[in-house]
Amino acid sequence: MANITPKTTDKSLNQLKEEICDIGRRIYAKGFAAGNDGNISFRLGAKKSAGEIKEAIKASSGLAEAFGRMAEHLGRNGVNLDESKATLGAPLTQDTKTELFTGANADAANRDLVAKRAGRKGFEIPTTF
Repeated sequence: MANITPKTTDKSLNQLKEEICDIGRRIYAKGFAAGNDGNISFRLGAKKSAGEIKEAIKASSGLAEAFGRMAEHLGRNGVNLDESKATLGAPLTQDTKTELFTGANADAANRDLVAKRAGRKGFEIPTTF
């Protein structure tokens, strides 16, 4: 693994945070990233051992590789994922036009989404599916 030396900057921490948020908003606005799907997936997920997670995600080389890196990092820091199980989020798919979840886990995910969005005028989503 490469040794990375952080660059110094004249910008304040607050300016850097604002830039990060701005980049995130622009990525989301272009439809390249979801805003809260990860949180909902996590809340609908279940605690699993490292072996169970590996088995569940083995069909996706990207997920398997990312999980391997995460498990390695946690192991180097004293976290054993077979003892301290991780949460494997529920797989979710979404209709980008309606912003509602579809497919497996859709009912629970949409209920969670609606519950978290209540009271946000101008951002209401349907409450019937």
